[in-house]
Amino acid sequence: MIEYLRHELLKITEHKSFCDRDVVELSQRLDAYIVLAQRQKSQRPQAESGSLQQTAY
Repeated sequence: MIEYLRHELLKITEHKSFCDRDVVELSQRLDAYIVLAQRQKSQRPQAESGSLQQTAY
């Protein structure tokens, strides 16, 4: 959903000002999903997060 909203925001800003109500509302929706994703990521157990970091290297 984050990538979809990001893409939509890029499209809408091609035709509308950053101050336009539609742009602001879409940006706020995207912000809310980003915050939710960050909260979910921070709530993962440390063991799971640690194993993901080790495999990423």
